[in-house]
Amino acid sequence: MTIYDEWGEEKLKSLRDDLKLDVDVLWKVTLEEKGISASDIRRRIHDGKEWKQFVPTAVYNYIVDNNLDKRIKNFLDEETQK
Repeated sequence: MTIYDEWGEEKLKSLRDDLKLDVDVLWKVTLEEKGISASDIRRRIHDGKEWKQFVPTAVYNYIVDNNLDKRIKNFLDEETQK
C-alpha cells in the first residue's frame, strides 16, 4: 500500500495489528508529493475541465463509456445543494 496521510497510517495499523495481515508499504509520501487526487479528478469532471491526461486510458474509457462522468456531475451538483 501507499501512505499519504494519517488515514493511511490508520489503515496500515489496522491491517497489520488487528487483521494480522502481511502488508508491504510501497512508499510513504506527503499529500503535497502525491499530486492529484481522485477528488481532484471528480472536481475537474464536474467543472468541465480536462481530466483525461490524469488517469490511465482504460479508466478514462470506462468512465466515459459507462456515463460515470455524468453521474459524477449529478452527484456533486446534489451535494452542493445540501
